[in-house]
Amino acid sequence: MDKRAALVLAMFVLIACAPAPLRSFDNGLLVSRATPAMSVRIASDFEYLGPETFLLGETHEAERHHFVKRDANEVTGLLVFQFERILDGVPGKYEFNVPPEEHIAGSNYRFALQPVRLGSHDYVHNTWAFNTRESARENPGRESDRTLKLLDERGYKIDDGLIMARYVRAIGEDQRNEVIIFYMEPLDRNGHDIRDFPDGGPKTESFDRLSSAIVARARSAFEVLPTE
Repeated sequence: MDKRAALVLAMFVLIACAPAPLRSFDNGLLVSRATPAMSVRIASDFEYLGPETFLLGETHEAERHHFVKRDANEVTGLLVFQFERILDGVPGKYEFNVPPEEHIAGSNYRFALQPVRLGSHDYVHNTWAFNTRESARENPGRESDRTLKLLDERGYKIDDGLIMARYVRAIGEDQRNEVIIFYMEPLDRNGHDIRDFPDGGPKTESFDRLSSAIVARARSAFEVLPTE
């Protein structure tokens, strides 16, 4: 066997022996093989933008999978799955609880009174209206900043103000991993402006109505399948 053939053979062996990615998307199904093991069916009108892994400071690592629904280059829906872990050697764990009743709702947020069941597990759930570009400016290199840059690279536009439905749970007995599911829509597509929902303001019926609508559309955008 000549050197070129041997090199080609070695490359094929390396490819064949390479471990499968921990998480992947194919044929409408996002699959995570561990931490946690889960499968999620994604609505067919969402486009997969791929995974991105990065550090959150010096203590945590995040892997994010982005899906967009769009009208031409205008994003009308954004779906993000975030698999996060505390780095080895860093103390701590993830803990999520429904807040006390006096903190359940405000002008730009609302928590579900009880955990929400998705697939075979309970998630803490809330809605939140926020300025994504302001968040990106205040936290460069973190989630909002990286997502906006990803959309910009694809030539997609999104309003500054977003309304989010978030589902989160800690993973494992040591709770050093977490999964977060974000479903977001532009506020301008819902007839609102971020100024309608100021931080620290009182609870309003308009935000309650919007929250209920976003939650309903989130649940039609993805389905966490039960695990055996």
